[in-house]
Amino acid sequence: MKTHSWQILALVLISVIGPATAAYARSDADASSRDTLSTDVPTIAVLPFAEYAGTDKARSVFMPLIEARIKREAVRVLTPEDTREILREHRIRAGGDISPLDARVLAEEAGAEYLLLGSYDFFVDETILEAGLSLRLLESRTMRILWAVSEAATGDDLGGLFGIGRVTDINRLAGKVVDHAFRDFDAALTGSVKSSDCPSTSPAFAVIPFDNLSDQQNAGNIATRYLLSEMVEHGWTVIEPGAVNDAALRLGKVPRGEVDRTLLEYLRDSLGVDVVITGTVNEFQPGRSDVAPPLVALDARLLHAKDGKIIAALDDARDGGETGTIIRTGPGNSLGRLTKKALENMVKRFDTALNEYVARNH
Repeated sequence: MKTHSWQILALVLISVIGPATAAYARSDADASSRDTLSTDVPTIAVLPFAEYAGTDKARSVFMPLIEARIKREAVRVLTPEDTREILREHRIRAGGDISPLDARVLAEEAGAEYLLLGSYDFFVDETILEAGLSLRLLESRTMRILWAVSEAATGDDLGGLFGIGRVTDINRLAGKVVDHAFRDFDAALTGSVKSSDCPSTSPAFAVIPFDNLSDQQNAGNIATRYLLSEMVEHGWTVIEPGAVNDAALRLGKVPRGEVDRTLLEYLRDSLGVDVVITGTVNEFQPGRSDVAPPLVALDARLLHAKDGKIIAALDDARDGGETGTIIRTGPGNSLGRLTKKALENMVKRFDTALNEYVARNH
């Protein structure tokens, strides 16, 4: 059979274009696969933290460590610089808390599925080094707190906690504190989807910021953060503080250490709050030496949101010389760890009181 010139040309074109088209199709499929993979990766926006440590050095040391630590996870990270324009445009002042409306804006405009909020609590670069911070992970659309932790340590604490000996450099101390704080972060992030399928049986708790009668300016704020972390770790459902603050502001209130009946009812009706905790920091003294250990004294109340009845009223006072650190049995100089132990004890006692209250009334 005679082969025409146009048939030969067609065969040549097929031999050239065919593989190229296939290669393009494969390339396009690979790109599509990468796009699909990228959309499956959760996005976390790290928002500006509240600054309770009393020095700008805390932010400059802690934030790079936090960002680096999160980037080790399979997530897309938005730093405070990445969201600065959105925050400015919508006049969002995060400062460690976020309102439901502002969280929704970040979800829609920045694509942030999760928000990392926190505070710099301790940053003492003197004779006794201490670094500490509080962190929590919030689901932006549901306002669920998925994970919360408060961590602090002095240079002396790390000898037992991490087995690395006494730390004399504040930057290294901060790095160890961040690493230790994030030890359960991955589990919380990967478990967030499963937890949404299993509704919590816990009552909904709201924390009113603690009043402060001590000489330390931000003692009430720090104690409030530590309490929240202990409650979340205990398995309680805690309403985002930014949502509580937003509700209070709608009534023209800025509560500290107490709650009136009007606000109590509004929290119950608008946010579904079942139980409210209020409190006061009476003493909050950093450790100065082995002969002058830290001191913390707190009192708190647990109130039923339905009728305002006080379910329990507790207090806790302790110093480093009595309780020691988390590892050693001798004197401890970490005010953060001392505060953590005091509030951990309070949460356990509140849990017992609440269970007894429910048993009596049902």
